[in-house]
Amino acid sequence: MALMSTQLKPRRRIGSTEVRIDDFEIETVFDLFATRQPFEMEIGSGKGRFLLERAAKHPEHNFLGIDYAWRFLREGHQRIGQRGLENLRFYKAEASDVVGRLIPDASVAIFHIYFPDPWPKRQQRKRRLLTPDFFKLLH
Repeated sequence: MALMSTQLKPRRRIGSTEVRIDDFEIETVFDLFATRQPFEMEIGSGKGRFLLERAAKHPEHNFLGIDYAWRFLREGHQRIGQRGLENLRFYKAEASDVVGRLIPDASVAIFHIYFPDPWPKRQQRKRRLLTPDFFKLLH
């Protein structure tokens, strides 16, 4: 199923520009792309600068960037169209949900995770991304 034929499910306030991965009825992240190619994913993409460069240099790969904060990711999302990159998508999403539910085992060539929020305080443990359980999902 290609991205263009996927039905959107409206779930946010009127005027919002957020594009969430759960807006699409997909079985895997590969359904977001028109072609099946080696796949790389960045978790915590921010403004998307890294993946914008990488996708331009490697059109033979598909790239997905996710972040929980749309205010930064929106910039990268807008630049995809400006640069004509068909092999890159940015979505607002929770990393553990995407990795655990939408990525088949052993199907990602590279996971990029560069500056995760450490959430150092004891009461913030539940917010930490890099936990033993999350690393098991990355296999």
